[in-house]
Amino acid sequence: MVDVAKLREMLKQGVVHVRFMKKDGSERLMRATLDTARFSYEHKGTGAKRSDEVTTMWDVDAGAWRSMRNENLLGWVGGVN
Repeated sequence: MVDVAKLREMLKQGVVHVRFMKKDGSERLMRATLDTARFSYEHKGTGAKRSDEVTTMWDVDAGAWRSMRNENLLGWVGGVN
């Protein structure tokens, strides 16, 4: 089992290559972060509930939020710039 809590810590520190299984069964490799110094975003406050089963992160290349189900996390490499 991959440690999602550790991934979230790494995302807060910088850009991480995250590998996960998409809903359609294909694999995705994404450069992602939660380090607010690396992106600009105006919170819209949709009021949507957050789930402990899902991790939301900023896709550095697309410049948008992306989510994945934690059970679909395959791995990551941290410390990517």
